[in-house]
Amino acid sequence: MPIYAVPKPHSDKLRLVNDHSSSRFSLNSMIAHDNVTGCLMDNLAQFGERVVELRKQSPDLVGPDSITVWKSDVEGAFCLCPMHPYWQIKQAVRIGNDFHIDHCNVFGSSASPAIFIAFNSLVTWIAKNERGVPFITTYVDDSSGCSWADDMAFYAPYKTHLPSPQARLLTLWDNLGIPHEERKQIHGPSIPVIGIQVNPNAMTYTLPAESHAKLLAKLEMWTSKKESRHTVRRWQHMAGWMNWCFNVYPFLRPALSNVYDKLQSKTNPTGSVWINNAVRNDLLWALEKITPV
Repeated sequence: MPIYAVPKPHSDKLRLVNDHSSSRFSLNSMIAHDNVTGCLMDNLAQFGERVVELRKQSPDLVGPDSITVWKSDVEGAFCLCPMHPYWQIKQAVRIGNDFHIDHCNVFGSSASPAIFIAFNSLVTWIAKNERGVPFITTYVDDSSGCSWADDMAFYAPYKTHLPSPQARLLTLWDNLGIPHEERKQIHGPSIPVIGIQVNPNAMTYTLPAESHAKLLAKLEMWTSKKESRHTVRRWQHMAGWMNWCFNVYPFLRPALSNVYDKLQSKTNPTGSVWINNAVRNDLLWALEKITPV
């Protein structure tokens, strides 16, 4: 299993990369992808539904800062899940002349998200149905929710007050031995959730300025006639980026219709796919509709 490190953006730290797609006999090529793809994750549409439910409970209490958003993050999420011994053998890492076996679920495997999501879905069910954590949504290892701003509780391990539902969720994680760090547990009247600024009091979702600029730059690159073809992997990355921005611009979904048509039956991630006029025109339409900052 090839392993290397790359610099983290806006940081002097390094990010570990486990390359499960390298070579003809890669680890990802040994996985039945139909069994592990298509996991449903909550997006901001589901989060918005939870906010509406909360506001309907006490519409007279809604004010400029009456609702708090909270978000909690699991530390080392994928590594919490042990792998079958037969699969562990495949996860050999060579450092110098020594080989080391990784016993845990490794980031980079096409099955990693499905494995952790299955586990975390059960934890979230317990939080909602047994520990009284309402209005909770999950996106892989991020759990988010909303509550009234004055509904706070003291969380002893951090020696601070947190929104009551967030404190109950962290207590459940403590009971189950799920690790977390204080710096990744946030709350406030407006915070980023899956990279998008959420303000439940104003009922708005907003792309941060930097992400907005990157989105426009990516669309301009794809619609430029200087860029005539890309690898299948780059097409998939672009489609993923667009799907993420649809949380803020849901009416732009038709812009990917011809993109999906071009990707149909394309299985080689390094193969080239040409951009046709239909794709270019759809993306130009999306570029024109995105609201300037």
